[in-house]
Amino acid sequence: MTTGTQNNMIKSPFIALIENLNSIAKEGNWKIVYDKFSDALYWSKATISLDSKLKKFSRETSLYVTSNGTIEGLMIQYFKNNFLTQNNSLAQTSFAKSINDTESGEPIALGPRKEEVEALFSESIKNDILKDALEANFTLNDLDEVLRV
Repeated sequence: MTTGTQNNMIKSPFIALIENLNSIAKEGNWKIVYDKFSDALYWSKATISLDSKLKKFSRETSLYVTSNGTIEGLMIQYFKNNFLTQNNSLAQTSFAKSINDTESGEPIALGPRKEEVEALFSESIKNDILKDALEANFTLNDLDEVLRV
């Protein structure tokens, strides 16, 4: 038996979005690119639609949202200097270590454990957004509203 709160969470477009972020990324063939100069990490389609807007969902994480509500990617600010320091399980992966070896602006090769790394990355993003939302006293309705353009 589920409570009203659990039913609201299941029906929330925002919760559905972040629960399915990894699937959305796979379907859109998203690539991970790190910009060393700005310490920003991008996980997105190769080309973002012109009507896409960057909407901030946490202190570090913003999503590219089109006018029809499609997510085309995300950006994490202060990736190495903040996001990774708060996500130890992700920081311990070969993915985090490979950032130093990749040319700025080039896609990061995830290697043979690509699906595992993407799932862990997705989970870290979800936890980051929900933690910041909770600390800011945002409701699910508030988060759902940000998705609407």
